[in-house]
Amino acid sequence: MTLRFVRNGKRYDLGLLLLVIPFVVYVLIFSYLPLWGWLYSVFKFVPGRPVWRSEFVGLYYYRAMFGGFAGSFFATRQGF
Repeated sequence: MTLRFVRNGKRYDLGLLLLVIPFVVYVLIFSYLPLWGWLYSVFKFVPGRPVWRSEFVGLYYYRAMFGGFAGSFFATRQGF
């Protein structure tokens, strides 16, 4: 016995839909949830403080990292 239903004149197989659900959950957890960490790249990270209460620094860290030798030396010497 298969689990099928008809809606608007189309047949749907419920068993196949139930087999797809774990893969959709897997993709959401391991592909889209880590994107939350990208927020920390534009905020000044302070342990124990939520990201929405941290100071917004924009692209400062990217400019310091990719700004050449002088930018990298300044960033490592001053500790941001």
